[in-house]
Amino acid sequence: MLKSVFLIIFFVLNLIFFVGGSQALDAGQPGALFSYGADARSFAMGRTYVTNSKDASSVYRNPACLVDVPKMSFLFMSASMFQAYSYSVLSFVYPGLYETYGGGLINLSDSVGFIKTDKDNNNIGSFNDKSSALCLGYAKQFDHKLSYGIGFKMFNRELDVSSDSFFVFDLGLNYKILDKMTIGAVLNNIYVMNNAPSMTADTIPMVWRGGISYADNDWIIAYDITDSFDQWYLGAEYKLLDMLYLRSGINYNELTFGIGIEYLMFKFDLALGKQETIGDTMKFSMVLNFGDDKKEVIKKECDKLILEGSMYQERGFYNLSRQSYSSAGTIAELTAEIKEQIEKLDNILKLKTYSLADEKQAWEHIQKARELLKADRVMDAYNEAKNAEKYMPANRSIMELLKFIENSLENQY
Repeated sequence: MLKSVFLIIFFVLNLIFFVGGSQALDAGQPGALFSYGADARSFAMGRTYVTNSKDASSVYRNPACLVDVPKMSFLFMSASMFQAYSYSVLSFVYPGLYETYGGGLINLSDSVGFIKTDKDNNNIGSFNDKSSALCLGYAKQFDHKLSYGIGFKMFNRELDVSSDSFFVFDLGLNYKILDKMTIGAVLNNIYVMNNAPSMTADTIPMVWRGGISYADNDWIIAYDITDSFDQWYLGAEYKLLDMLYLRSGINYNELTFGIGIEYLMFKFDLALGKQETIGDTMKFSMVLNFGDDKKEVIKKECDKLILEGSMYQERGFYNLSRQSYSSAGTIAELTAEIKEQIEKLDNILKLKTYSLADEKQAWEHIQKARELLKADRVMDAYNEAKNAEKYMPANRSIMELLKFIENSLENQY
C-alpha cells in the first residue's frame, strides 16, 4: 500500500511540475546523440538506464543490460526533438543462456534545414546537420548476479559539406546485490579513434555513469548519476494492469512522463519531455519480442545441469559434477542443498588426483562402451571400458561396467 501511495504522489507531482515548466538543456557536444535515449521507456523514466534497460535499447546505453533482455527483441523508436530535429533508432538483441548479442542504428537529422549565409549575411541557400551511428554489443554473465557488457560504436556526423567519423568503445557492469536491487556502472567512450583528424580536433569525452534500481513485481524505481555528480536522473514505473504502464521521471534539467502498453509480443511506449527554452520532446518506440522466454529456458537448462551434476557425483566423476553445478549457478540461484553438495565436492577434490581432463576422457570412453553394448559389440565395448579405466583406474562405476561386460563375454562363450 505504501509503495502505491509513494508512486502515485511521485507521478502527480511530476505532472504538476511538467505543466509548470523546467530548466533548459545544456549545450551539445560531439556524440551527443547517444545521450538522447534509444527508447521511450527509459526517457519517460527521467532518462535512467544503467540498471533498468530491459529491451533492445541497452545495446546503446549499458551493454551489460543485454543479459536481462528476456526474449529475442527488435526495437524501433521515432522522436521529434526540440521542434527542429528527427531522431530514429532501430536495434535488435539475440539472447543466449550465457552470452547475448545486439546491434542497431541511430540517426539524428534536422527536419527543416538551416539557412546558409555569406559573410555579408546574404541568404545563399541552406545546409543540413546529420549524425548517425552503427552500434554493436556483447554481454556475458559471470554468474547469476554479475554481468558485463562491451559495446562498439561507429559514429558519423555531417554539417553542410564537412564530415568526420569516430570509433568508440563502451564497458558496462551490473551486479544484483539483493534479489530485487541492482547496482551498475557504465563507461562510455573509454576509447575513441578520430578517423578524420585533419578535419577536426574534436573528440568524444569519456563519460562514467552509475545507477541503482529496485524492481518489484509491478513497480520500478531507478536512479542514475554521472561522473560530474551534478547530473542526476530519477525515474519510476508502475504497472496498473497486466498491459498498462505509467512512467514518470525528473532529472537535473527536465521533467518526463510516459505510458506503455504491452499486448502479446508487442509493446508500445510513448514519452514526453518538458524543456522550457529549447522546446518539448516527444518519443514513440515499439518493441517486438518473440521466441522462448529466457527465464523458462534458464530453468530448463538449470534443472538439466543439476541432474547431470547429481549423476556425475553418484558415479564418482567429481570434477564433472562440480562443473555442472557451477554452470547452473552461473545462470540461476542455487538451492541450499546444491550449495551443500558443492562444498562436499570441493572437500573430495582436495583429496582426489583425477583431473577434469581425465574425467572427460574416461566419460567419453564409457559412453562409447554403452553404445557398443546396445549394438551387441561386446568385445569392442570391453576395450572402450578398459580405455576409460586407464584414466580413472579406481573408479567404482568403471569397475562395475567392466565386470558387467566380462560377465556378458563369459555368457557368450
